[in-house]
Amino acid sequence: DGGGGGRRHAGVRGVQRERAQKLRIVTPIRDTEVREGSEIVFNCEMNMEGPDPRVKWTKADLVLRADDRVAIDTQPGHSKLSVARTTRGDSATYIIEAVNTCGRATATAAETKVDVMGQCHSFDGKCR
Repeated sequence: DGGGGGRRHAGVRGVQRERAQKLRIVTPIRDTEVREGSEIVFNCEMNMEGPDPRVKWTKADLVLRADDRVAIDTQPGHSKLSVARTTRGDSATYIIEAVNTCGRATATAAETKVDVMGQCHSFDGKCR
Protein backbone atom coordinates (compact mmCIF):
# COMPACT_ATOMS: atom_id res chain seq x y z
CA ASP A 1 0.00 0.00 0.00
CA GLY A 2 2.96 2.36 0.16
CA GLY A 3 2.19 3.58 -3.34
CA GLY A 4 5.15 1.82 -4.91
CA GLY A 5 3.27 -1.13 -6.39
CA GLY A 6 0.96 0.66 -8.79
CA ARG A 7 1.63 0.62 -12.53
CA ARG A 8 1.00 3.66 -14.67
CA HIS A 9 -0.04 3.59 -18.28
CA ALA A 10 -0.55 7.22 -19.20
CA GLY A 11 -2.22 6.47 -22.52
CA VAL A 12 -4.71 4.01 -21.05
CA ARG A 13 -5.45 6.24 -18.07
CA GLY A 14 -6.03 9.17 -20.43
CA VAL A 15 -8.60 7.18 -22.41
CA GLN A 16 -10.32 6.00 -19.24
CA ARG A 17 -10.40 9.52 -17.87
CA GLU A 18 -11.89 10.82 -21.14
CA ARG A 19 -14.62 8.17 -21.01
CA ALA A 20 -15.24 8.90 -17.33
CA GLN A 21 -16.04 12.51 -18.21
CA LYS A 22 -19.07 11.42 -20.22
CA LEU A 23 -22.42 11.76 -18.53
CA ARG A 24 -22.42 9.73 -15.31
CA ILE A 25 -23.74 9.88 -11.78
CA VAL A 26 -21.03 11.01 -9.35
CA THR A 27 -23.11 11.04 -6.15
CA PRO A 28 -25.92 8.49 -6.47
CA ILE A 29 -29.17 8.61 -4.55
CA ARG A 30 -29.43 6.18 -1.65
CA ASP A 31 -32.08 4.04 0.02
CA THR A 32 -33.64 5.93 2.89
CA GLU A 33 -36.22 5.72 5.66
CA VAL A 34 -38.13 8.73 6.99
CA ARG A 35 -40.98 9.37 9.41
CA GLU A 36 -44.45 10.04 8.03
CA GLY A 37 -45.01 13.78 7.62
CA SER A 38 -41.30 14.56 7.22
CA GLU A 39 -39.40 15.21 3.99
CA ILE A 40 -37.57 12.87 1.63
CA VAL A 41 -34.62 14.58 -0.07
CA PHE A 42 -32.48 13.06 -2.81
CA ASN A 43 -29.41 14.93 -4.09
CA CYS A 44 -27.66 13.65 -7.17
CA GLU A 45 -24.48 15.02 -8.71
CA MET A 46 -23.54 14.33 -12.31
CA ASN A 47 -20.17 14.62 -14.02
CA MET A 48 -20.83 15.49 -17.60
CA GLU A 49 -19.58 16.59 -20.92
CA GLY A 50 -21.71 18.16 -23.60
CA PRO A 51 -25.04 19.91 -23.20
CA ASP A 52 -27.00 19.95 -19.96
CA PRO A 53 -28.91 16.69 -19.67
CA ARG A 54 -32.65 16.21 -19.57
CA VAL A 55 -33.34 14.95 -16.05
CA LYS A 56 -36.30 12.77 -15.14
CA TRP A 57 -37.23 11.61 -11.63
CA THR A 58 -39.60 8.65 -11.25
CA LYS A 59 -41.30 6.97 -8.31
CA ALA A 60 -42.43 3.39 -8.96
CA ASP A 61 -42.49 4.00 -12.75
CA LEU A 62 -44.48 7.25 -12.38
CA VAL A 63 -42.73 10.36 -13.71
CA LEU A 64 -42.64 12.97 -10.94
CA ARG A 65 -43.62 16.57 -11.61
CA ALA A 66 -43.35 19.55 -9.27
CA ASP A 67 -46.50 20.18 -7.24
CA ASP A 68 -47.45 21.27 -3.72
CA ARG A 69 -45.42 18.42 -2.16
CA VAL A 70 -42.81 17.64 -4.83
CA ALA A 71 -39.95 20.01 -5.67
CA ILE A 72 -37.38 19.30 -8.38
CA ASP A 73 -34.37 21.58 -8.70
CA THR A 74 -32.00 20.77 -11.55
CA GLN A 75 -28.87 22.85 -12.15
CA PRO A 76 -25.83 22.06 -14.30
CA GLY A 77 -24.21 18.99 -12.73
CA HIS A 78 -26.78 18.58 -9.94
CA SER A 79 -30.41 17.64 -9.39
CA LYS A 80 -32.41 17.57 -6.16
CA LEU A 81 -35.78 15.93 -5.50
CA SER A 82 -37.73 16.82 -2.35
CA VAL A 83 -41.00 15.22 -1.29
CA ALA A 84 -42.65 17.08 1.60
CA ARG A 85 -45.25 15.82 4.07
CA THR A 86 -44.56 12.16 3.28
CA THR A 87 -47.22 9.48 3.53
CA ARG A 88 -47.19 5.69 3.21
CA GLY A 89 -47.82 6.18 -0.50
CA ASP A 90 -44.34 7.71 -0.82
CA SER A 91 -42.70 4.38 0.06
CA ALA A 92 -41.35 3.32 -3.33
CA THR A 93 -38.38 2.94 -5.63
CA TYR A 94 -37.08 6.33 -6.81
CA ILE A 95 -34.97 6.69 -9.95
CA ILE A 96 -33.15 9.60 -11.52
CA GLU A 97 -32.33 9.43 -15.21
CA ALA A 98 -30.17 11.97 -17.02
CA VAL A 99 -29.77 11.95 -20.81
CA ASN A 100 -27.78 14.12 -23.21
CA THR A 101 -25.90 13.63 -26.49
CA CYS A 102 -22.94 12.15 -24.56
CA GLY A 103 -24.94 9.37 -22.93
CA ARG A 104 -27.44 8.24 -20.36
CA ALA A 105 -26.97 7.76 -16.61
CA THR A 106 -29.32 6.48 -13.92
CA ALA A 107 -29.29 5.99 -10.17
CA THR A 108 -31.83 4.15 -8.04
CA ALA A 109 -32.91 4.28 -4.41
CA ALA A 110 -34.50 0.83 -4.34
CA GLU A 111 -35.90 0.98 -0.81
CA THR A 112 -37.40 4.21 0.33
CA LYS A 113 -39.67 3.67 3.30
CA VAL A 114 -41.99 5.94 5.23
CA ASP A 115 -42.25 4.97 8.92
CA VAL A 116 -45.83 5.52 10.09
CA MET A 117 -46.27 6.04 13.84
CA GLY A 118 -43.48 3.66 14.81
CA GLN A 119 -44.29 1.00 12.24
CA CYS A 120 -42.31 0.72 9.04
CA HIS A 121 -44.34 0.38 5.84
CA SER A 122 -42.23 -0.31 2.80
CA PHE A 123 -43.48 -0.87 -0.72
CA ASP A 124 -42.65 -4.57 -0.48
CA GLY A 125 -44.39 -5.05 2.89
CA LYS A 126 -41.14 -5.86 4.70
CA CYS A 127 -39.50 -3.94 7.48
CA ARG A 128 -35.83 -4.49 8.15
